[in-house]
Amino acid sequence: MSRRYALYYKELCDLRWNGQIMLIVASVLIVNAGFLLAPHEIHDSFFVAFTMCMLTLLMQGNLMVEEHEQNTNRVLRQAGVKPLEMILIKASITALLTVLHLLAFFLLNGYSWIQIFKTLILVSPVIGMFLGIGTLLGQASKNTVDVSLYAWPIILFYFLVESLVMNLEPTSGLWFVIIPNYHIHYGMLKLQAGELWGVYLLVPFLWCAVAVRMVWRITRV
Repeated sequence: MSRRYALYYKELCDLRWNGQIMLIVASVLIVNAGFLLAPHEIHDSFFVAFTMCMLTLLMQGNLMVEEHEQNTNRVLRQAGVKPLEMILIKASITALLTVLHLLAFFLLNGYSWIQIFKTLILVSPVIGMFLGIGTLLGQASKNTVDVSLYAWPIILFYFLVESLVMNLEPTSGLWFVIIPNYHIHYGMLKLQAGELWGVYLLVPFLWCAVAVRMVWRITRV
């Protein structure tokens, strides 16, 4: 347990001096604050997607590649730190910052606490999916530049699908049902309308399970 606390302490200390991550966090805060203050007709699901892509995905990838850049992987393994343990610690920090950011966004946007709780449940599988993808990108990269190069095609594709989903009727383009964007967008619409939304958890959960499974496999190698 003391080793785990030491690892958390190490990560939090490193976080303060990680300019790349601080820039990501500041950028997400500024952009979302700008949208909150300015009149807009964009649905909240877009801002949720923006936060998860720009914060969850990039931050987790940068945290994971940090050990490669600092050449501390071997030292940590010699100290008995398992790869899965390190992944979970980094993922928990990223997830916490993501949830805090979404919480602030929802509160400032007039959500009730019940709505916030339900919305966080709805988006939690996608947060898990992006944590998994970020971990995989970090493991495959040598530095933060590589993380960005690998992540941006994913981010752009996700935003493209998000923009299409927001402008389509639920019954058009049935192939969208396999994409998590569809379920987050319409799940949030149902939730805000007070209708049943639990069914929209299934597909995001499957995507999350696939990402977690892939991360689990690389820790077994």
